[in-house]
Amino acid sequence: MALDTGLGATLTAIPGSWTGNLVGVDLHTSTIPVVDASHLGTTTYREKLVGDLADPGQVTLRMHFQGTTAAPTIGTTGTLTITDALATGESTAANWSGTAIITSVNHGSREIDQLKSLEVVVDWDGYTGPTFTAAT
Repeated sequence: MALDTGLGATLTAIPGSWTGNLVGVDLHTSTIPVVDASHLGTTTYREKLVGDLADPGQVTLRMHFQGTTAAPTIGTTGTLTITDALATGESTAANWSGTAIITSVNHGSREIDQLKSLEVVVDWDGYTGPTFTAAT
């Protein structure tokens, strides 16, 4: 198994019609609720059950922003696909894909000697994916 860095990861599909030079991606953390099933007869430890529905989480995209492109709009829905760089020995790269909603846009700051930045938070909507496709 070859190990590789995140360099070369791309957004191959994204809700809305905007682009930017991707500099970082924080992938989602999926969670599921835990239901407290403890009662007055419970002793020593709380009793817990797994909840019914998992939350697929959010993805944070960090990028350089060019003012000549359309800015992302909160509430926009569509397909999000994040494709890893092709690692040594792979013929197809791994990816995460599913339908998502843009829920937050931070237009960053404007500073001397700093590139314009943009941070976009996208929530997987749970209708389609997120689905992981392994590299081959």
